[in-house]
Amino acid sequence: MNTEYIIIGINLVLFVIAPFLPNIVYKNFVETYVGIIILLVAALYSISFGYLAAVSSFIGIASLYSESHSRAARSVKSVNKATGNNQFENQIQPSPELIPHEVHPDIESPSDEVVKNVPEEETGNSFRPVDTSIDNKTNLPTISDTKEAEDIYLKDNLASTELKD
Repeated sequence: MNTEYIIIGINLVLFVIAPFLPNIVYKNFVETYVGIIILLVAALYSISFGYLAAVSSFIGIASLYSESHSRAARSVKSVNKATGNNQFENQIQPSPELIPHEVHPDIESPSDEVVKNVPEEETGNSFRPVDTSIDNKTNLPTISDTKEAEDIYLKDNLASTELKD
């Protein structure tokens, strides 16, 4: 059996079982420097077997990394739910002092006033409609792609003189 097909099959299995691997695989292999180097070398070595093997290797290894990051994101979300740190009131509390007598400014909450964009009689905003004369565009003078353009191209050496004959 061809080695390229074996590599493609292994990477297909890796892609399928990546969500079912235990956390210890991700913490002790995928997220370590040694694991990163091994997976990088494996991906680069797979290029020597053909482009299909290389693409499947990159997809299999990417599935490991995406599952690792997905699990890390889910763990952060669950920690916030467990500790109750996701409440707005808990998030705006001042941080602890790092040095004695450290000053933290007060947090400004948004005002309850809603500013409306209405004409002057209600809020003082004045609107003036744009006049119709503002659209005074005209066509710029140009030359057509005819004899005048050909003469300019030849004069400025933008075209060869051989094409003229």
